[in-house]
Amino acid sequence: MDDRRPVVLGPAQDLSILEVKKDCGNTKTQAAGTRVKSLKFAVKASECFVYAVPDRFEYLAVKDLQPCTRQGEPQVPMKTFVLELERDAEICGVEVVAGRFAKVQGEVRIAPSPRAAEPNWNKLIPDEAIYGRNTLFPGSLVRYESGCDNERQHVFIRFFPLQYAPAAKEAILVTEATIRLYYKAGQPRARLKEIPESSGTASVTNRIMTPSAQCVIICPSALREQGQRLASFHTDKEDICSAVVTTEAIRAAYPPAEDPPFEGCKNRDAAGWKLFGHYDYVLARQIIAYMRDRAAHPHLAYLTLLGDATLVPPSYYYSHHFCEMQTRYTDWMPTDMFYASPDYDLVPNYHLGRLSVSTPAEGHNLVGKIERWHEHAQTDWIKKVYLVNAWVTSRFDWYRKGLFDGFQVKRLASVDDRVERVYADPAFTTAEAGFVFLGQHGSGGEVVFNSSMLTSDDLMSYGTHARLPMVLAVTCDNGAFDFGLASNRSLAHSFGECVLLSKAGGIAYIGATRTTTAVHTECFYKGQMITTHVKYRGALMYYPLLAYRDGAATLGELDSKAVLRYIADNDVNGDPIHQTEILQHVLLGDAALKIPPFR
Repeated sequence: MDDRRPVVLGPAQDLSILEVKKDCGNTKTQAAGTRVKSLKFAVKASECFVYAVPDRFEYLAVKDLQPCTRQGEPQVPMKTFVLELERDAEICGVEVVAGRFAKVQGEVRIAPSPRAAEPNWNKLIPDEAIYGRNTLFPGSLVRYESGCDNERQHVFIRFFPLQYAPAAKEAILVTEATIRLYYKAGQPRARLKEIPESSGTASVTNRIMTPSAQCVIICPSALREQGQRLASFHTDKEDICSAVVTTEAIRAAYPPAEDPPFEGCKNRDAAGWKLFGHYDYVLARQIIAYMRDRAAHPHLAYLTLLGDATLVPPSYYYSHHFCEMQTRYTDWMPTDMFYASPDYDLVPNYHLGRLSVSTPAEGHNLVGKIERWHEHAQTDWIKKVYLVNAWVTSRFDWYRKGLFDGFQVKRLASVDDRVERVYADPAFTTAEAGFVFLGQHGSGGEVVFNSSMLTSDDLMSYGTHARLPMVLAVTCDNGAFDFGLASNRSLAHSFGECVLLSKAGGIAYIGATRTTTAVHTECFYKGQMITTHVKYRGALMYYPLLAYRDGAATLGELDSKAVLRYIADNDVNGDPIHQTEILQHVLLGDAALKIPPFR
């Protein structure tokens, strides 16, 4: 059976009469030098369908656009236009200047976005403040956000063609639109200095020059020998010129950068800081200041942090539910993002990874593991994907979306979707898989299956193996690298750290440092439930696979391209959960490690 129905539109009308906000920013500027980029959007009724959704709701699909709204809000789709401008360009605003719209004939009961937390995880519970109104949602056609890497500015223009009045069950579809971006050629960016000239009485005393380095390994002097061995590997074996910079040298040379514009550890009176009393926030901001010093490392592309959080501190502790009395471990998220993005805009400037070791012996063993992996890495087995995952089933429709095109895929589960350790063990030992999707529950030191678990100790018991996967994980807490700072954690290492420290395990762990959020939207089609969109950590899990297929050449590039793609595809400023997932995202692995090319 075909349980979708086509969208029927009423007469087309001029967009100027539609009572929604059509601009964002300063679009009235007439200043000399203002430049314009124009964009076009068009959709036909034949490209739109209404699908049945559980709980008697419906989903109105507009072409291949995906729903983007917060939990409880109507699932309306979003189109993102990605533009690249000069890095110093000044954006004035975005405006929809012309177009046409039409009413969708008949009532449509558009489903709310699923809830993102227990006890109502993934349930369709409307936000009554929105669903009780007759005004159009989201009520604006366009908004934008932007961020810079070292070479260019990325502008993400969000366009919302579907507007919905929930109480009346009426939908409006914009069928044609002309969108304009107004900007100016800017002066060199003054929002953040490349180097803080002073901070109190401190100033740059001895700039650390690495003029030829494409990769820098930051580590304490206690790990300099292991860092130099890794740098020599990159330089000699991979032709990536690399250098070692110690935390002691950075501490002596650079004043700390200013606080990031995010809630968290800059609020020094927060009671929760008793959990992380040894966090070196000053050194973290000094490392950020060093990363801004582009004149000292003009060719830098890769940054590998060698050391756990006690040796190389996180760039920041972010708190997404900030309050003065916040004392829960899970509410404080260590992030390395501001080393990768020292201008604090979330768009990565550098490809970043962390090798979270605690001792020289661990560093020695891990560098040896990296060398062995490089020696044995070949495209034929890198293209094997293992799904250690109870919820990656046909209803997620990954194959139709093309995620696994060109890969060999194997599910490690029983026919009734049960997942146990006995199925998972080969993925981390002898399976010779390039990627492992890990979609179970985690709690820091273990992955929980139906009636068994795989622990950090289990990983450390494995024998030596060279052909090991990149682990892409949804699991909560298992990417933590700060157990040594957290007063309430008794484990020496997290599961993600042990993926690397194990003689087998994996060559990288891409996941989250704290509790993750993963929800999905669904509808019925031809008698089956299919997924229309996967949100939050669930999406970040598969973007690295797309990045590899699109030509990522190293672990760090694989990861940073995934983050950039996530920002492009999701309304980050419109939903704080997106921001949380980006800030707690981590690559435990060597950023400059080359991957055999996808063919």
